[in-house]
Amino acid sequence: MITCSLLISFLEKIKADQTTIKQTTINYIAIGCANRRHLEGEENYSIDPNQPNNPNFSELLENENQQYPLFLNDAKSKFPDVNINLFLIDPALEKIPMCVRQCIGQKSLNFVGQDWVLTQKKSKDEYIEGTTGGSVEETTENQKSYEIYDNFNQKIKVFAVRSSVNYAPHDCNESECNITLFFELLNMMSKQYGWLTFISDFTGRTDMKETDNYFTEQLEGNRNKIIYGLFDNPENLCFGDMRQIKFCFISEHNEIGVFNPNNYNNPDELMFDYNQLILQHKLIKDDTTVDIITNTMHKFITNIKNYILNILIQVLRQLILCINGNDVKILLSKKISSYNELYDLINHNNYTDAYFIVENDLYNKLLCLQICFPNILRSNKINELLKTIKYIDPYSISNAVEKMLEKY
Repeated sequence: MITCSLLISFLEKIKADQTTIKQTTINYIAIGCANRRHLEGEENYSIDPNQPNNPNFSELLENENQQYPLFLNDAKSKFPDVNINLFLIDPALEKIPMCVRQCIGQKSLNFVGQDWVLTQKKSKDEYIEGTTGGSVEETTENQKSYEIYDNFNQKIKVFAVRSSVNYAPHDCNESECNITLFFELLNMMSKQYGWLTFISDFTGRTDMKETDNYFTEQLEGNRNKIIYGLFDNPENLCFGDMRQIKFCFISEHNEIGVFNPNNYNNPDELMFDYNQLILQHKLIKDDTTVDIITNTMHKFITNIKNYILNILIQVLRQLILCINGNDVKILLSKKISSYNELYDLINHNNYTDAYFIVENDLYNKLLCLQICFPNILRSNKINELLKTIKYIDPYSISNAVEKMLEKY
């Protein structure tokens, strides 16, 4: 728990540094974000591909920059006074993080960059009393190093932590620190103080949808302010193109948020806000933001389709087989809504009630698609499918739904 306590102390530091109750703040948590281009045998240095024999100079390409992605520059350009806090968590993190050496856009050097100040540090072999709230004995099991860097001109703070972490709903092994409590407090404080928070895991183990589901109660109505996961495609989790991550930033009441379709329970409200945003930015001829909004919506629709076809329909098919007396093992994805409730029902062989929960989820997702595209997917087609789905050959359900959605 040492690393978790340390991260929590950083949140308290951010809160203490605020000059107003709700100050414009962005937090970016990047797990597994060490620069992957290393000089062989020297993990603390990175290599410029154009100067492979000179470890003193290195340029972290924009598409690889997991430590300070371009969308943070976009936010900084739109809101110059925003405070940005970077949490870089990786046991293999460079001796001096690349984003600090690069001075956020300037030529990188192999020392702390211009305008950056190292304000706090703990090496693997030393312990600074009071930084973790524990005793020297408590730290011996997990002697991890960290630094805090400040760029006071840019209002950017970097918390560099060299530790291996994991979090709910995943199981932690002995070499990992469980930081679930840190996430819980991060969610709570982001809501309380109006912070905009992004969390991404670049280790490749998860797209963080499962963690988003785990914190559903905390995130309800706040997914425009708290974003778990930047990539949906598993192939992009480790080394996805960071240039493709873009957000439409929205400011209201001295707070920053983003347009996130996943924050809406009511599809009508989603489409109203979507159309209003498109109109607003078309009127000021901001084509770049219009493209970002449109692409965000397209990604949302694609994710709904994939969720229906790859998760909901598969679980429905298995439940129908069980209801009909077949001995089938139900493969329940943690990405499915109401996972805990469904798990309990299925564990007690209550397949009928579990079926109704999944069926209702399917109806809501299809309804969302219907409202987004009323000329393609008619409401009567949705009702017709739901009435007959129990009687379709279970192995044909996917084909029936896929045919309904093929026009998207």
